Amino acid sequence: MGNEIVTKSDMRIIAARSQTQDAFEAVGIIRDSHHPALAGVCFLDDKEVAERLKVTRRTVQNYRDRGILSYYMICGKCLYPEHEIQQMLDENFHPAYYD
Repeated sequence: MGNEIVTKSDMRIIAARSQTQDAFEAVGIIRDSHHPALAGVCFLDDKEVAERLKVTRRTVQNYRDRGILSYYMICGKCLYPEHEIQQMLDENFHPAYYD
């Protein structure tokens, strides 16, 4: 292997860039799905709750104002216990029935 010029079109570079991109995407998925736990409780912000409930952030605020959702207010930021959101969904689930 002498003095070889490696360019961006070299298959090794293309493969390395592809692997790097895959790694960045995997880290992004992990980052987006990670909810730090405090005392064993994971929290969601209003955007994450809205996505999970398939409603707008304004609707999440209405649910909070009406006492439907439990939350913590810390320095102006609302945090919702993830397990309570799931519990609310479970309690309000109505299975389909067939005649």
